[in-house]
Amino acid sequence: MKQILNVLIFKFILVLPFQINAYKRVYPDNPLIRYTGRFDFSIPQNVRFDWPGVSIEAAFEGSCCAVMLKGYGEAFNIFIDGEFLKVLKTDSIVEQYELVSGLEDTIHTVSITKRYLIENVICEFGGFLIGDDKKLCQIAQIRPKYRIEFIGASSLNGFGNESSSISCESVFDSSNCYYSYGPLTGRALNAECVTIAATGKGVVRNWGVPFISSFHPFSSVFFRTLRNSEHPAWNHEQWIPHVVVVCLGTNDFSTRPYPDKNVFIYNYTAFLQQIRDLYPGVKIVCLTSDKQPVRSFVKEIVGNMKAEGIKDIYNVAYDPIPYHNRGCDWHPNIKAHEKISQKLVKTIEPLLKDIQ
Repeated sequence: MKQILNVLIFKFILVLPFQINAYKRVYPDNPLIRYTGRFDFSIPQNVRFDWPGVSIEAAFEGSCCAVMLKGYGEAFNIFIDGEFLKVLKTDSIVEQYELVSGLEDTIHTVSITKRYLIENVICEFGGFLIGDDKKLCQIAQIRPKYRIEFIGASSLNGFGNESSSISCESVFDSSNCYYSYGPLTGRALNAECVTIAATGKGVVRNWGVPFISSFHPFSSVFFRTLRNSEHPAWNHEQWIPHVVVVCLGTNDFSTRPYPDKNVFIYNYTAFLQQIRDLYPGVKIVCLTSDKQPVRSFVKEIVGNMKAEGIKDIYNVAYDPIPYHNRGCDWHPNIKAHEKISQKLVKTIEPLLKDIQ
């Protein structure tokens, strides 16, 4: 009984400040709220999302701002006026969180970005809470001209990239998609980017599966609005990228048994063709690590497609990552992600200049 009482008191203390009349709710369907990434708007007042790297932004009047959010244990980066403020860690009880208070009473911006993706967790955004006599404003910064979609697995997810060693107590606390090579490249090129990252997924065979193929490889989740739900399907006409970066295949060959080379090449090529069908005229960059045989296989795939007359496809292989640039479980840390991003920027920047 005492434990239950303590939980109720804890919840009361956290929620009470946002139930007083000094605050009003701004609902998720307010047109002044900017969303980047895949979101499910089926219920306008309760927007669902789960992909890593998605962002929710707004400009608000006043000195304080809170958020209505069911995070179910997920963590988020909070930026105020373009500066990182804190990591917001959610739980399964609290649904309202203070983001900032005590600011100068003027116009400010808030940005919430999802740090990681947890299996079987779908978050729900219920809107912002601001001063009762305040309102949202138009975000001064317009959306970037260019759009890049990044497709990958755990590294793109930011798996363990904030760890200083290959061993870490918590992968969750050490992972931050905001500093993975995808978002880093997007910001370097002043491009709007969307990350579709699924840890452990492969082209044919997922990580650790004791068979040469998997029932649900990466392609099974690519067409979803939500990673952790088959419905609703994503409408690819909602957001059409100029460039798509694909970094898949490492999981296929990380553990044995390896998939057959011909099967891998066929499925990888078929997935690239699906992307080309979804986004006619898109430029595709196939990114690989130094790991073999996937590095050679992807190079061969790109070469084959070019030989068939497909010009807008490119291959980038990043350099071996030294031990001191490794995070959790040998994944790249932020320094390594920065180096990968630099290689991508060199390839993508001239491609964007050709886009009107």
